[in-house]
Amino acid sequence: MTKESKEKPKLIKTKVRVKTEEKIEILKRAKIGVSIDRNVWRRLRALAIKEGKNTGELLDKAIEEYLLKHE
Repeated sequence: MTKESKEKPKLIKTKVRVKTEEKIEILKRAKIGVSIDRNVWRRLRALAIKEGKNTGELLDKAIEEYLLKHE
């Protein structure tokens, strides 16, 4: 066996520059712990993937629409 085959592959870390506006948006978010129906969550995740969005974005939009309707 050669020495190369015994070594673990090295991971390459890349840095991604984030715009200041995006950093501020990340800081405004709250991490909450909630339990929701598993099937509803899977449907939401599937829709987010289909639309190329973050699941949290879709959830935010749904909550905003609910609040506008009931406030």
